[in-house]
Amino acid sequence: MAETRTMAMQPSNLRGGERKRGDEEVLVFTSMTEAMREVAAAIRENTPVDVHPGLYTIVMDTDGFSLEAKMVAPSHLLDNKAQGLGHVGMAEDHQKLWMRTFLAKHYYV
Repeated sequence: MAETRTMAMQPSNLRGGERKRGDEEVLVFTSMTEAMREVAAAIRENTPVDVHPGLYTIVMDTDGFSLEAKMVAPSHLLDNKAQGLGHVGMAEDHQKLWMRTFLAKHYYV
């Protein structure tokens, strides 16, 4: 019986138990990490895009620009939500000035 106690307290036996527990913990953390990745992917896929419903019409109804030039502006404004919302809130003459400046900067005027 004394021998059994001595063997149970030997460092080699402890290492074996720690190793097994460590492997289990790695497995649990790996599974949790994968689950979190799946949750994050699902959230990204279902995130609504906040677009002002009048943005396209406002840009397309701006006089003085070719259709090709007008198609560049909504693309930029959709990619840059804050600018898109700002553009919708501008007075009409400021929207036109923004379009002229933006399109000139991107070689469409």
